[in-house]
Amino acid sequence: MCDILKREFSWNNFRLFHQNKTDFYTFQWRWHPHIFLIYRSMIAAYSIGSLSAVLVEGGGPHIMVYLTIWTYLTLTLHFLTAAILAFVCHCTRCGDDQTNSIVLTQVQSEPIKAVNGSFQTDDGRKMSKSNIDDSSTADQETGHNSDESAQSLPWYFQGCWLVSIVAHHFTLVVTLVYFTALFPFMGIQGIAINDINMHGISSVLVLIDVAVGARPVRLLHVIYPIVFGITYVTFSAIYWSRDTVNNVVYNILDWNNPGLAVGVVVGLAFVVIPLIQLLHFGLYRLRLRLYDHIYLTK
Repeated sequence: MCDILKREFSWNNFRLFHQNKTDFYTFQWRWHPHIFLIYRSMIAAYSIGSLSAVLVEGGGPHIMVYLTIWTYLTLTLHFLTAAILAFVCHCTRCGDDQTNSIVLTQVQSEPIKAVNGSFQTDDGRKMSKSNIDDSSTADQETGHNSDESAQSLPWYFQGCWLVSIVAHHFTLVVTLVYFTALFPFMGIQGIAINDINMHGISSVLVLIDVAVGARPVRLLHVIYPIVFGITYVTFSAIYWSRDTVNNVVYNILDWNNPGLAVGVVVGLAFVVIPLIQLLHFGLYRLRLRLYDHIYLTK
């Protein structure tokens, strides 16, 4: 565990670099790829339908001031782009080899281990000895180290990864804040179906996505949800400043009470968001360990 954390807290892990493109359009598990395409299609269609219902019922552009809408838009964008990426890459292989086992480089965050005469990374994906030798030779010839080799992840993969990080993170934040700090004080009986979709089912979908997908999680990527949160806080302050009476979006983010608002922002940025990142990372490591146990890769 100490070695894992040591590798995670490397400056390189702030960046959106990963050596294995397959992790972004396949299951973690050895299931048929067509099942993954069906899964991506269904979850994208569901999120688009739910978002459309909310926007139609919202009745105007004012609905865009809510963090819930920002987050659900981001989540829907993640599911849509993930589905498109999956279909494109399964049809074109995205430039990878035909075996669909494409760990060709060794990076600091995912060391290669010898297993029964072959080699694999921490995520359990196997590679041949010749691929390791070829990778090492290529690095020597180009003068690049293994971290620089990881920069081969295309920009559109990085974009999809960035959207997924923010969506996975803030979906859980919205659910937590809604059911602990907002809903209990609304004084309403029951809950609307759209609220269930955006504040409850959305988090279930995120946890399923984390459980079945192969995308990696980096602890230092916590910076991206924090930036997203700061962006929304800045927007809410500007929106409030135009009408300090009627433009209070949330009672817990009421800039007429700056002490409360700043306290909430600091608590989310330095406590809640990092804890959720630890949760995502823990689920990621658990997923890899289960993979090793189920498929006997170690």
